[in-house]
Amino acid sequence: MSAAMIDLETLSTKINTTVLTLGGIMFDPYSKDEPNNPIYIKFDADQQIEDGRHWDQETIEWWGKQDKEVQEEAMGGDDRLEVIAALTQVRKWVHHADTVWANGSIFDIMILENMCDQYKQPVPWNYYNVRDVRTVLHMGQNHKMDKSSLHNALADAYQQAIGVQNIFNALEIERWAK
Repeated sequence: MSAAMIDLETLSTKINTTVLTLGGIMFDPYSKDEPNNPIYIKFDADQQIEDGRHWDQETIEWWGKQDKEVQEEAMGGDDRLEVIAALTQVRKWVHHADTVWANGSIFDIMILENMCDQYKQPVPWNYYNVRDVRTVLHMGQNHKMDKSSLHNALADAYQQAIGVQNIFNALEIERWAK
């Protein structure tokens, strides 16, 4: 089984927010195999803002309170991709995943789906293959996430994948037969 874990860093919490970065990693939730095949994309925030995607001052101020390295990673750099090129990379990367996971059922996935709609790109997963990390982690309340790299989309995706694996293993959740 191949599952894709996705995490976003954004400029607001609205569905049409400007996306700064996307981190993703493939993993098997039923095993303890090391997550692999990472993807990390820096989106062109200026393009999105020009195209009417949302940002808010409160979130900008919140980013300003983060460590300088975290701010630079999320907002700096010239290696940003135009939105359609970024979405194309995501679509190619997630193509073979059976399920797509994110931390919360109504944030990362819905933002990406909204972005796909706005830029007339196909959504690269079916709605019934979306899974929620937050619910799984709640089931194993003793699991602690490594918070040393908070707000780096790839590091967060990795930690979320490990968390799902740990809970599935602790609860002895077995793979469903297809």
